[in-house]
Amino acid sequence: MHQDEAIQIYTKIFKNLGSSWNKFIETIKKAADPDDESQIVFSQFCKICDQFNANISTKEKKYLLEAFPGKEGGADVGDIINVARIYD
Repeated sequence: MHQDEAIQIYTKIFKNLGSSWNKFIETIKKAADPDDESQIVFSQFCKICDQFNANISTKEKKYLLEAFPGKEGGADVGDIINVARIYD
């Protein structure tokens, strides 16, 4: 979809977090699917962003989900976001 704009949101997170970036990435990886660390439940991703005060709006979070949808997680899991680009 609009991946370039979504990557700009990741860049914004990076700038906001500064020295906390590596800890943020480590937390994302720990919460991700153990078999594929690029896949994380969207609600968990949002909680981690909030936990680290990433200062991104709900609209920006949903934009990331639309730009980088993850694999189907099933009704019990909810939406999945593919965060592979955040590791770049």
